[in-house]
Amino acid sequence: MPPGPYLVVGLGVAGIAATHALADRYGSSSVRACDASNPRWMSDELERLRKRGVAVWTDSDGLDALSAPPGCCCIVKSPGVPFNAPVLERATTLGLRIIDELELGWRLLPATIAAVTGTNGKSTVCALVVAAAGLAGMDPIVAGNTAFGPPLSAVPAERSGLVVCEVSSYQLEGCPELLPDAAALTNVGLDHLGRHRTLAAYAAVKRKLFVRGSRAVPLAVLNADDPRCRSLAAELAEDNSTVLRFGRNQDAEFRLLDCGWTLSSGWLEAQTPAGPLRLNTRLPGTYNASNALAALALCHGLGIDLETIAAAIERTPGVPGRFEVIDEGQPFDVIVDFAHSPGAILAVLHALRAIVAQRRSSSLCAVIAASGVHSDGIRRPMGVAAGRLADRVIATGGNQRGYSVTITAGELVAGARSTGNRAVELIAQRRVAIGAAVDVARPGDVIAILGGGAMPRLLNGPTGDGEQ
Repeated sequence: MPPGPYLVVGLGVAGIAATHALADRYGSSSVRACDASNPRWMSDELERLRKRGVAVWTDSDGLDALSAPPGCCCIVKSPGVPFNAPVLERATTLGLRIIDELELGWRLLPATIAAVTGTNGKSTVCALVVAAAGLAGMDPIVAGNTAFGPPLSAVPAERSGLVVCEVSSYQLEGCPELLPDAAALTNVGLDHLGRHRTLAAYAAVKRKLFVRGSRAVPLAVLNADDPRCRSLAAELAEDNSTVLRFGRNQDAEFRLLDCGWTLSSGWLEAQTPAGPLRLNTRLPGTYNASNALAALALCHGLGIDLETIAAAIERTPGVPGRFEVIDEGQPFDVIVDFAHSPGAILAVLHALRAIVAQRRSSSLCAVIAASGVHSDGIRRPMGVAAGRLADRVIATGGNQRGYSVTITAGELVAGARSTGNRAVELIAQRRVAIGAAVDVARPGDVIAILGGGAMPRLLNGPTGDGEQ
């Protein structure tokens, strides 16, 4: 670790974890923390920090916290804090070290870390890897940028089992040296353009999980069907990394041959280094067949035998809020999914379209939402994806993050209508939008409620009431 004193910027879940980790290691007097708002939903945690002697600034740009004597030497940022925040710009001018909470956790944790990143599928792949590693006796835990485990810096330093870490591009921006023991990249698609501005810049940030100057990750698992992953695979092979690829491409070591699904299950046939494999899963859709192969490849690279991996995957349910079937006895089907990027919407609706096509006179309705600034540049493509595959599209509000619903949902509507789909409307209140889809659903129809998954806090805002 760089020397302290330390300033933690951003006091969400990751920032709170980082502050406690630093106080545990270096003492409370060596740590201070700040947040541009006063996150009342974290008020109890902030009080805990103050009681243990950490100086906390809220409703602050952080400049006072940075300059208070003795001056800070290292900044630990929460993933959501952009580098153009005033306190980070000042720290950069002063030549101070800035690292993300993820890098802090990596520096403090001696355990084996298998990291998973990508635009879509991260949580599902992590869940499958944890299941297989658990069956293999590796005492795994999921951590990182996930709703299903703690931030990496909150994992106890004495932990010896495998840590499966879900990693976002926001975290990687602030990781100058992080290099895990193994890393998987599920895909690179349109997402976070409000932060990264271009797809090339977004992909470059993902690359940081695999390459650090002359160093490369020892084990890399990559999507053979994604051109950016193929380019990275070639680069890593030259750096003597062990590279395992998955997908339909002929070059894939774990090659998908065929797959099929119902609303609640799936199956796939694949060629693997150990021979042909047929695998039953609880995960519908072609994209989930790809996720299962990614997990299979990563676990194989970690030394788990294919029989154990297959047994774990076959009995592991999907992640909450990912292609989750909602059954309250209604004569139509309702699916809730976290899909909030063009690629994810296409993947989910493609899976549902195949099911609807097998039913006589059934239709597919998609309720979609965009979350304000995080969807800059991709709202219209999201609408296009829904308009192409759904018979009816209802655009609604999510977490607007200061944007009006006219902007966020309006762009979704424009994209959907550009496909020639005439059954497109805007209903600002999410609860009302879902109700409108339910009210006209007929037996055999399918409703896809997308964008929130199992995380209703993402929908809280002026037009999102968090209700599904």
